Amino acid sequence: MNIHLFVTILSMFLIVYLFHNRDVFGPSSIVCGVFVFCSYIAIYSSQRLNLNLSFKAYSLLVCGISSISITSILISVFYKLNYKNTNFFLETNITYIKIYNRKLIISICSILFLISLISQIKLALSISGGSLSNLIYAYRMEMLSGTERIPSIVSNMETVNYAIGYLAIYILVNNFFVIKKVDSLLLLIIIYPCAIGILSGSRGEIIHYFIFFLIIYYYYYLIDKNKKNIDGKLILKIVLIFASMFLVFYFIKFAIGRQDQLGLVEYISGHLAAPLKLFDLFVNENHITKYWGEETFTRLLATFMKGSGTDLRYNTYATFRYINGLSLGNVYTAFRAYYADFGLSGIVIVPACISLFSSILYWNFRVHTLNQKAVINKNLFLYAYVSYGLFMMFYSNQIMEYMINISFLKMVIVWITFDYVFVRGKIKFK
Repeated sequence: MNIHLFVTILSMFLIVYLFHNRDVFGPSSIVCGVFVFCSYIAIYSSQRLNLNLSFKAYSLLVCGISSISITSILISVFYKLNYKNTNFFLETNITYIKIYNRKLIISICSILFLISLISQIKLALSISGGSLSNLIYAYRMEMLSGTERIPSIVSNMETVNYAIGYLAIYILVNNFFVIKKVDSLLLLIIIYPCAIGILSGSRGEIIHYFIFFLIIYYYYYLIDKNKKNIDGKLILKIVLIFASMFLVFYFIKFAIGRQDQLGLVEYISGHLAAPLKLFDLFVNENHITKYWGEETFTRLLATFMKGSGTDLRYNTYATFRYINGLSLGNVYTAFRAYYADFGLSGIVIVPACISLFSSILYWNFRVHTLNQKAVINKNLFLYAYVSYGLFMMFYSNQIMEYMINISFLKMVIVWITFDYVFVRGKIKFK
């Protein structure tokens, strides 16, 4: 079934690729493309991971990905019928985005970074001692177990720093294509939350930043070069960026205390193929959820159930598994959550809703002028943010984890405030 999955999803990718005007970063193109790659790696890793998908797992995966693809195609047809005079090729001029109150923003970000850093170091030292990697590892394990938590005010500060980081990435890319220089202030603002993420033993936010940057850069590249879709030069850049990312994260694991003995190839193949194996194991077992939507809307439900004595976190139900002496981890693709909570209907409806939302964002920024008045394009910004969840559907339910929760609402408030004060300059400080 591994080969069947590869061929089936590859066929879907080619279809949606055409409907997205040969755009590899259209919503369903992303999902299908990633699963094509993962299913190919699954063929390579079939013996090592004892990976031979059951017909049930194959059917559910195809059903879920088909739901995303069909919804995306329908939205594409709708926009093409209603915007017949639009070429969808992002033909516009890139305008420099001025940042107002530069001293204020760097002061805010620096203070937030220092407070977060001190708080993490203090908590880590209270848990363990030894080398930096041991401290990071111990800190992360305590966070995952829920026995230790940083103060909520510090957590909110980190959220603010992360939120500003996304805006900084967008403006940095925009302005780079105008002045052909990297703004050092914006780069520093981006480095702050990345450093916090590494020190806390988490790579999720850094990957999110990377995907966000990739999407923004890709579309600005098309505008700058007056291209309709991807070219060979850009493909090479993207391949090199992804290769560099895998190398960086392979070596980062040692810095954050993950001392497994896997080689680079095994490390990559394991991360890409293991979720398919885990999903296969899961769907062929009996699983009963205690609460409505507990796996799909984990972070949101955890917020509402706070103080009730109910421990609702991802790692409480997504157990670690091993095969042939190798750790498969505890990520089962995003489809595990939808199937666990809602059965076959969840495999169809939830991905369709995700595809509907992301497709509307996608076609909205392709239809309208990207940057006419030196402001942040909200549709492109949100699409780049959501794209992380589309890329990571092979891994886990990241799109719901990052959007359907209170933290996302806080980030939206930060984005609106930042845009008002630092981009539009409605309030000016000397």
